[in-house]
Amino acid sequence: MDHRKKNVTSADVAKKAGVSRATVSYILNNRRDSRVAEATRSRVMEAAESLGYQPDIHARAMKTGCSMAIGIVSRRSVTESRFTRVLHGVREQFHARGYTLTLCSDEISSGGKPEYLRLFLEKRLDGVIFLSRLEDETAAEMETRLHWITDARLPCVFSDFHMQAGGFPKVDIDYAQGAYTAIRHLLKKGHRNIGLFIPTSDNPQEEQRRKGAEQAVAEIPDARLILYTFRPGKDDLGAALRSVLMGRSGFTALAGAWIYHSAHILQLGAQMGIRIPDELAVISLADDHYIHILQPRLSCVNLPLYELGHESAGKLLELMEGREAGEDRKLPCSLCLLDSC
Repeated sequence: MDHRKKNVTSADVAKKAGVSRATVSYILNNRRDSRVAEATRSRVMEAAESLGYQPDIHARAMKTGCSMAIGIVSRRSVTESRFTRVLHGVREQFHARGYTLTLCSDEISSGGKPEYLRLFLEKRLDGVIFLSRLEDETAAEMETRLHWITDARLPCVFSDFHMQAGGFPKVDIDYAQGAYTAIRHLLKKGHRNIGLFIPTSDNPQEEQRRKGAEQAVAEIPDARLILYTFRPGKDDLGAALRSVLMGRSGFTALAGAWIYHSAHILQLGAQMGIRIPDELAVISLADDHYIHILQPRLSCVNLPLYELGHESAGKLLELMEGREAGEDRKLPCSLCLLDSC
């Protein structure tokens, strides 16, 4: 008996999806000269995924002239958990279509252009997703970047950048809505004096969080938001938080802009004998996988990071298929309410 596993073919995908092989070919090869209903496209992609269909990438590349590779450009560390969550969403979109992901640098090479642009011009990338602008990127640097990609006609999407992108598609997280929702929850719990521990930064994420928190407090006449700021890389985080907690008579709830701010608040609170949430409610305006192992478990704003990657990849696919990428998206956050507030 032959126990070798049968290779799944496009005919198998077509049979399961109830469409022709030509339709499967159009969809899986990202043909730009075809018009396929979105429901049909989804059905074919689901069939390919469930069957474990693996396209012959080299044959497809020779046939279509595409590299079957997508560039991911980010200045953030690949070890950050948020980076892996975004990449998971990106991969879900591209995997069944046979694309590989290539992590690229935006540093200028010896040829005077960044690596991602050189790879695209050499036909080794079909498109690029730019992930998470950092505060050290100036407007002039962004203008130069836009000039390069416009001249090269590079299909690209800006993901979590929160700045003008020269008409290129953008997908952002609504940090203001997330902060608003968190502070609104504290207000509904009866807190009227709420502290916000937030870094001084040019990063638009922090500006959005501050505005969202201020909006929530402004809607309640007797509510007050107390801002506590620190300078990342310059101020000692532990000392800054200890100072805030020692003077906590001014507030009954405290929100940390970053996840490790709030985790540090829980740790210091335990050391200082502060009962959380009875004496002090704590919530984080960002999330991470370890919130459930903290004591008490940390309530937080859930950032739609998987959705950010998935939506960004979807827009890039639309561009590469010759379709309109549609309107820019700003993805809403949700609350994960545990034990700390």
